[in-house]
Amino acid sequence: MGCSSSRSTGAVLIQENNNNSSRRKSIAPELSKNRAVIDSAKALAVLAQSLGPENENVKDALEGIVDPANGSPLHYWSCKGCTTHNGASRNQCVSCNEVKDPSDEMKLAIEDESTAESNDDSSDPLDEALASVECPICFETYQDPVVLPCGHSFCTEHTLSLDDKCPFCREEFADRPAENAHLAMNAKAILSLGEIIDPDRLTIRDAIKPLPDQTTSEEGNKELMRQEQIRLDEQLARELQGREYDHTDNVIQLAAEALFNM
Repeated sequence: MGCSSSRSTGAVLIQENNNNSSRRKSIAPELSKNRAVIDSAKALAVLAQSLGPENENVKDALEGIVDPANGSPLHYWSCKGCTTHNGASRNQCVSCNEVKDPSDEMKLAIEDESTAESNDDSSDPLDEALASVECPICFETYQDPVVLPCGHSFCTEHTLSLDDKCPFCREEFADRPAENAHLAMNAKAILSLGEIIDPDRLTIRDAIKPLPDQTTSEEGNKELMRQEQIRLDEQLARELQGREYDHTDNVIQLAAEALFNM
């Protein structure tokens, strides 16, 4: 009887842990708050508008990612995370057949900004598009991008050592970063368009980038080291705050002990 009760209790605890784990898996912000997706979709819209009649086939290929007419993305969040659509309705999720509507807030943001940028002759659509899908830490095209609850996106590898705080806005997050599938799709589309529009520019762009052990990598490492130093400083402050000492105590010694015990 005791064993049966113990097993039942253990099963309940395991179930609770599983529930907590699933809740912590990943929580993505609302699509309208996912800034990198908005920026890259906007850049795709401007890039599509810059294509000539000879590239109509490219515009057609973009339909599954962005609507050139107004810049609104045609892939929507769905209850099953589906990002593909059947032939009957491009707004209809294949997995559950539920018709999805785009976020009005996001649509307006993209429309307003893409219109403004398309009227700016000083900006190059391809350069703007490529910049919109660059990780702000390593300055490379996003690799397996993830998005934090605050809406900032980074390559997955750069989030592994984060101390539950966004490197940019310092907003804390309790759940692990969510996969940013929409951003990955937009990045792939922009690179594909770049190969068609100006392949030489992409070749030159890759050639002039610093090697992994040079500037770009160093800047990314410096940012991660800065975040780690902030974490250590905060931990040191907590350690010192918890220690009671009078005027005869050596503060430097206390700090050294606190660091040694981390």
